[in-house]
Amino acid sequence: MAIKGITIIEGSISTATSATQGFTDIYMVITSAAATGLNTVTSVKDVIDFASKFPATIDAVLQSVKLIFTNNPSARLSIVSGSDVSNVTTGDSKTKADLLFGINVVVNLASSALAIVICPQRSQLAAQADRTTIFSAIESLCTGKRWLFFANTSFDCATKLAAVTERSLYSSPNGNSSLYYGYALDNDNKLVPLAAAAASLLLLRTRVESAYDPPGGAKYPIAGIQSIVGDITQQSDYDDMKASNINVVQTIPTAGYCFWLARTLSSDPKFMMINSRMAMSIVSLQLERSLIPTLIDSVDPNGSTRREVVRICQSIMQQAYLNSALSGATPEEAYKIVETVIPVGGDLKKIQIQIFARFVGTLEQIEIQLINVDVIPS
Repeated sequence: MAIKGITIIEGSISTATSATQGFTDIYMVITSAAATGLNTVTSVKDVIDFASKFPATIDAVLQSVKLIFTNNPSARLSIVSGSDVSNVTTGDSKTKADLLFGINVVVNLASSALAIVICPQRSQLAAQADRTTIFSAIESLCTGKRWLFFANTSFDCATKLAAVTERSLYSSPNGNSSLYYGYALDNDNKLVPLAAAAASLLLLRTRVESAYDPPGGAKYPIAGIQSIVGDITQQSDYDDMKASNINVVQTIPTAGYCFWLARTLSSDPKFMMINSRMAMSIVSLQLERSLIPTLIDSVDPNGSTRREVVRICQSIMQQAYLNSALSGATPEEAYKIVETVIPVGGDLKKIQIQIFARFVGTLEQIEIQLINVDVIPS
């Protein structure tokens, strides 16, 4: 929940700073025929716990939960089963209404943790207009909370052209949403959206390694699956998916099935990588929390308030640099802080800080030239 009075605007020691906290939770928005657990947040610890609390869900939901815990047994998963009792339609119309109601429950959630949202049923809706409506609602939710939304292409999206066409209908200016192509055939011989695995592996990797690492790579193959429906094998198809910012799975020797892109749906290069978006969300949240004690305090006696705000920002950005959230050989190359005091009427003051930062990105390509020569050049 945003703190009134503190505005963190994202664009292209006397007070301790708060500890760095990365993405820790997954919120799955679903619909269920169960009569209990509706329109509230329910934590589940494993697939057995989920099945006991939500016994009537479609396969895409149940298998997504199973895939999450198969890849990350300690994943923190919360279920929001939406139910719009005022909507008396049936079929996809009812599903869409219930999902929108559930999304609104998450919008009003007073959680301070950074999270990933997934919605397996969205890709099962037959009408593209319904899928777009749900996408837009979750994109708005995640933008407001600085969260991530991992979406899947539609269930009947079976070609590169169809994926690129569907992707053109979505946008995410600040990179809060990402799109995954294809489905996995799991060990139960059922199809499951790949976005669930990506969310699970992101939490696993950021817990084991760095809070700023992307979900993907050969070190974190997808567990619990037999094959990929929608496997991209041709280099030209991979290049087209990459150009459209659609994340895909590749079969990597000695590793298995791995996410081989980690992009958002932003067209802005500065927001195009998932871990760039993660780093900005983490730093923004830390700035907000750390600045709370300075608000509604004496304004600038002997300049101390202004110095304190700058000192907090400097401490957080230096910590982000040391934790590999920023790019640059030196702190001076990674960030710069500029501050001003702006009169807002009478003796009232507003301290404005501009932080220019180069956030971490993702290595996608390595080119090595192996040259056979007669004599090693000097």
